[in-house]
Amino acid sequence: MSSSSSSSSNYKANVNNNIINNGTHILKNGHHNSNIKMSDDSSTLENDMISRLPDLSIEHIREQLRQCDPNSNGRLELSMDDSSGIAILCINSPQRKNAFSGYMMAQFSDLLDQLERWDKGQFIIVHGADNFFCSGADLKTIRQNNLSDQCGAHFISRLMHSNLTRFERLPLVSVALIEGKALGGGAEIITACDFRVAVHDARIGFVHARLGVTPGFGGGTRLIRLVGSCKALQLMLSAKLIDAQTAYETGLVQHVLEPGIRGEEALEATKRWYRTEFGSISSFASRAIKSIAATGLCNIPTEKALEIEANIFCSVWGREEHMKALASNIKHNG
Repeated sequence: MSSSSSSSSNYKANVNNNIINNGTHILKNGHHNSNIKMSDDSSTLENDMISRLPDLSIEHIREQLRQCDPNSNGRLELSMDDSSGIAILCINSPQRKNAFSGYMMAQFSDLLDQLERWDKGQFIIVHGADNFFCSGADLKTIRQNNLSDQCGAHFISRLMHSNLTRFERLPLVSVALIEGKALGGGAEIITACDFRVAVHDARIGFVHARLGVTPGFGGGTRLIRLVGSCKALQLMLSAKLIDAQTAYETGLVQHVLEPGIRGEEALEATKRWYRTEFGSISSFASRAIKSIAATGLCNIPTEKALEIEANIFCSVWGREEHMKALASNIKHNG
């Protein structure tokens, strides 16, 4: 075993020991029921101690996960076109159904650093290679890197929660292009996008319950926000796959492409859909409006959100494009 792998294993072992030694039962902090009998089973105890996981930095977790599967063929590929303002993020690990390895989770964080600095962008399309969106976390990587314990879950969940929160707060309008299937964590990723476009035969499944787990990337909360608690609960409890048309009818998907469109043609069709729906406004206005929407997702007081919105409004008022629009009376056109 390499020194880095040994260090990672020892670290995780210490974290798990801290969970057991320092934890208290979660029921003690909630509505205690005196009729509930505590179990002495160690697995039950570990589950109860999950709230006692240490507050590791995202940077530390990212570097730990970067050591997982770095030599595989799985990569995220990002292209950014300054002239069009369009970015394309491709999940490229087709031999594993575009599943996210630990390395890819760390790479996602790196690419977000680039996207946050990109001031020429207007929108971004997220899609998977070889006509398949994403099958979630790479279970092979999880097994090979001893990430199947609660410490591993903590690493994966913390980093992907951070990644997807950063992603949805970008000033770029984001569109998930769903081909093939979006399963588990892959379905969670699409919930962090502003819009979802699906090919005609795409399928989406929040299948976590089949594995005896819950969404780990924040997709449960986001799904509730998108389709309501009742429908979200139905999708998660049933763990069934839904087709593109059903997803459209529930409001999870905003546009379904015509039959037979896939691959590069689907990418171009998604760009056309975006331009048709939103392409008449400038990149600056688009980024400003998306920033207001992103502010609304933040856990901040309404007064603070309104202050931020007012500041954004002031930043766009009086700009050259605004003055030209006033002169042409464009407000009443169309």
